[in-house]
Amino acid sequence: MKLIGWMVAGALVLVFLLLNASRIRDVRQQVVFTGSDHSFDNLNSRDDYLEVTRKLGQPADRPPTRDRHILYRALGYPERNYT
Repeated sequence: MKLIGWMVAGALVLVFLLLNASRIRDVRQQVVFTGSDHSFDNLNSRDDYLEVTRKLGQPADRPPTRDRHILYRALGYPERNYT
């Protein structure tokens, strides 16, 4: 009886591992890496809006957003596929 219990538990663990492995493989297939644009490598944490636009050019028009007390601006570059 103990052997049957261990075999059922082992089978459940094996099924669980196989399902997770297939799910991880599906997620990895959806990621697309492009290495053609490295202009963001010139940016650092001290760059302000003017410095970023000098290095990357003018972003797509997007108004600043206020989240509680913090005012921030997301700079979108759709032709480069990043924000």
